[in-house]
Amino acid sequence: MLGQTILALGLTLVSACLINWGYITEHAAATRLPPLSAREPLRSLRLLLGSRRWRIGFGAETVGFGLYVVAVAPGGRRGRDRCPGVPRRADDRYSSG
Repeated sequence: MLGQTILALGLTLVSACLINWGYITEHAAATRLPPLSAREPLRSLRLLLGSRRWRIGFGAETVGFGLYVVAVAPGGRRGRDRCPGVPRRADDRYSSG
């Protein structure tokens, strides 16, 4: 159990670093592009996808999010089931048992 917690904390730390680094990289790449416009979304998308640096940042954010999901998934229901007073489902609050 302790090993799982340490692994989850490590994955979460790596995830946070990747997400933040990816965001900074995307932003830096986007500032070097011609102005993006919501009125021309396909042109803007082509400009972003054409930037290697922006794609690297986007990939880092995506991997970071995936690691976050992996880190939090194992504790989903088990952590909640161990907490006294926390209903397992919304219906449990009103059951007579």
